[in-house]
Amino acid sequence: MRLSAMPKALGFTDKTKGYFPHKFSSEIHLNYVGPYPVPSDYDVDRMTVREREEFDPWYNEVSRGTFDFQKEASLYCKNDVDILTQGSLKFRDQFLVQCDMRGVTFGELHYKSEKRISRTHAATGFIRATVYPPRGLLFPVLPHKSEGGKLLFTLCRTCAETNNEGGPCEHDDEGRALTGVWVTVEFIKALDVGYRVGKITEVWHFDKSSDTVFTDYIHTFLKGKQEASGYPAEATDRESREKYIRDYQEHQGILLDAGKIETNPQQSSHQVEIHRQSVDVDHHVSAYKKKRTPAEGPVPCHTQET
Repeated sequence: MRLSAMPKALGFTDKTKGYFPHKFSSEIHLNYVGPYPVPSDYDVDRMTVREREEFDPWYNEVSRGTFDFQKEASLYCKNDVDILTQGSLKFRDQFLVQCDMRGVTFGELHYKSEKRISRTHAATGFIRATVYPPRGLLFPVLPHKSEGGKLLFTLCRTCAETNNEGGPCEHDDEGRALTGVWVTVEFIKALDVGYRVGKITEVWHFDKSSDTVFTDYIHTFLKGKQEASGYPAEATDRESREKYIRDYQEHQGILLDAGKIETNPQQSSHQVEIHRQSVDVDHHVSAYKKKRTPAEGPVPCHTQET
């Protein structure tokens, strides 16, 4: 979300971001006092039509006065910090209404870490290990984070680091090995399709597991996203709007609050990202459940960036 959109989106109207001539900002102008910089210094060509409609009256009014670079820069920066602070606190307050916090002491965490399990393959949780991927697998299973910080799905660490996508992989096991932390579900699936374990250095096992642990979380933010999207165009009267709410509950299992259904693009775009990520997870899990057939003959190292 753009900083200038925060006040309106989060409901505090006592602050506005304002404007600053960034193209005018340079060492020779640090102590400038004189007529206002021209509109092009405010990068007006990159403004939307609505932003330009708001900027022009403001500029016509203030440009009659004197521009003090030091004063304006100080006010602009202070205003940015105030908006970001208020926005962060407002977001935190709204988030805590729906997400309770539960404290855990370091003593409790240390005690939990002391528990060990004897059979790694029976673990449910997280595994830190080094694995050797198979050759010729069409869809790599385990993600790898490169030294540059990119998350990749690759069958060879060295090919991924050197961006080799145009020829067959000729590296040995050590050159191809991946080291990382993975959830046991994807780790076991990787073993099923040909990955080999080189070394396991740590296992975090949970006695209890659930496939619905994020259901309430996703539904909460999907509910907020849907309400912030407003009613569909065809829902114009009370009867059609009530039908829309019933249909949504029937298909999604979420009861929308009629009093909160109104168009809010900023909130909708923020919460749809959370929902999109959950859909992506479901998509990848479903894809891994399908049978994969290794390719025949020499193949390039298959690297997918996400």
